[in-house]
Amino acid sequence: MIFSKYKSILFDCDGVVLNSNIIKSEGFFEATKPYGSLKAKKLLKYHIKNGGISRYVKFRYFIKEILKKKPLKKEINNLSQQYSKIIYDKLLNCEVAKGIIDLKKNSINNRWFIVSGSDQKEIRKIFKEKSISHFFNGGIYGSPDNKFEIIESNLINKKIKRPALFLGDNPIDYEVASMFNFDFIFIYEWTEYSKWKSFCLKNKIKFVKNIGKLNE
Repeated sequence: MIFSKYKSILFDCDGVVLNSNIIKSEGFFEATKPYGSLKAKKLLKYHIKNGGISRYVKFRYFIKEILKKKPLKKEINNLSQQYSKIIYDKLLNCEVAKGIIDLKKNSINNRWFIVSGSDQKEIRKIFKEKSISHFFNGGIYGSPDNKFEIIESNLINKKIKRPALFLGDNPIDYEVASMFNFDFIFIYEWTEYSKWKSFCLKNKIKFVKNIGKLNE
């Protein structure tokens, strides 16, 4: 693939750079299981359907729509902290996408960014521990800002420059890329979005198995 036409390459994290989708799904279920398995399964279904948005939004939904309670900030934070404890060590040991080193060599003149729904402090710490922070010379960004806000602010401060390419594994990533008129490629190897192929074909989206395939 020719990267010379791009100035910026944006990566979603979970399911694109890290094989972490299943870890996150198990984390949401385990964090809310004390409220009952049925309620935890409802959150899990919501989480998978809404890949790419932050844990804070998902736990707010859980409290308000599933528990039918007022979503107090303290309870949202408590669930978020419990979730982080469940997933953190697993994320430190999860697989990094094969071919990422060669991809960096092949796109040496592009500025790389992580644009994720994951907690920003957590993801920066994990990437540092896994020794992959240096690949993302444009910055590593996550929640509490959403993906639209992250990109908009980095366009304003001119860190993200056009033309840009977004690599993601869920419909929200495609929506974000479309809003900013970025090119988009769907990465499907680790996605939890079961209808990814029909979605890509319907919207005429290019798709590849993993980011290593972009080296071919």
